[in-house]
Amino acid sequence: MKILYSANTDWSLYNFRRAQIESTLKQNWKVGCVCSKGPFIKLIKKFGVKKVFLLRNYKKNINLIRDVFLAFEYYRIYKRWKPAIVHQFSVKPVIYGTVAARLARVPLIVNTIPGLGYAFSDMKKERNILRNIVLLLYRIASRYSDFMFFQNEEDQRFFIHHKIVIKDNTSVIPGSGVDTQNYSQDKIDKNILDQIKKKLEYKPNQILILMVSRMLYDKGITELVECSERIKRINPDVRFLLAGPLDPSNPAHIPLKVIEKWQKENKIEYLGRRSDIRELIGLTDIVVFPSYREGKPRFLLEAASMGKPIITTDVPGCRDIVENGENGILVPIKDVESLAGAVTKLINSPELRRIMGERSRKRAEKEFDERIVIDQTLRVYRQLIRQKL
Repeated sequence: MKILYSANTDWSLYNFRRAQIESTLKQNWKVGCVCSKGPFIKLIKKFGVKKVFLLRNYKKNINLIRDVFLAFEYYRIYKRWKPAIVHQFSVKPVIYGTVAARLARVPLIVNTIPGLGYAFSDMKKERNILRNIVLLLYRIASRYSDFMFFQNEEDQRFFIHHKIVIKDNTSVIPGSGVDTQNYSQDKIDKNILDQIKKKLEYKPNQILILMVSRMLYDKGITELVECSERIKRINPDVRFLLAGPLDPSNPAHIPLKVIEKWQKENKIEYLGRRSDIRELIGLTDIVVFPSYREGKPRFLLEAASMGKPIITTDVPGCRDIVENGENGILVPIKDVESLAGAVTKLINSPELRRIMGERSRKRAEKEFDERIVIDQTLRVYRQLIRQKL
């Protein structure tokens, strides 16, 4: 049995789909991957993946001419490798890959909607045309899809309400899940932790607040910066750490010069893309993520698994991870005053931070473990195979 996993980048396949790929390999399936070229290709091949197909025409921004070539590229790959199942993640693989897979006569097409993306992260009127185009493309793709996974119930309801999908052909999973055994305080690498402390010139009495994200305005980074400015007037020793890659191809990207300006003004400390997120979260006192809309953010799943109190926005995806007042605090979208109030509350209460952190860990073990996602996905594969092959 052959299966192809298709995502936009090698990074997302390696970081978010690794456990899924490994579990499928254990079923003695031949596994291939489709993604754009990047530094994680060698690591993906080490799993035992038979073939990695590299996309030449993938770009995040919309360009209809290039996207036609992208769809044709998917078609040639699927036609050549002849998988029994393709499982696709993120907007363009789902939309163009699904149509290409059907034309290539792939028997089973499974899709995961990790979030509705840029078009829906901010409901500004100027994005109405883009939203309508995306909805139309999703509607076309869904006609040829055998099953769709959603990462939160609100996205699922949105698709059902707009008659894009039939509920019976969908399911909700807890994001990509998190390896709760690996993301725990007792698995922290002390050497890496010491290196982080040394580089940050960390002092034990300091409060560290962390946000990990792509550098996009839609992630609420401007609100984090304004929150930091307010907090530091009263508590100058509180440190706001911001980690994650730049994303210049995204329309909502934050230019590096803007981030450097914030850093120069001592509002945030930008750490760039990191490979030591587990240790970085472990050192942190409070996790903050004021995004405008999400599927189910991996960073918050990891933070919960690491037993951290979480402050995030009361929006789809984020509120699925935090129960307000239990393992964290939910704040309104784009509300800097509420965000600063929540941060201040946790700064002033070490005991509340401890209690919320313990609840986060318990919730992660019960609801967000990646084994839940893997088991649910494999069940769908087996069900589709019985019904249609």
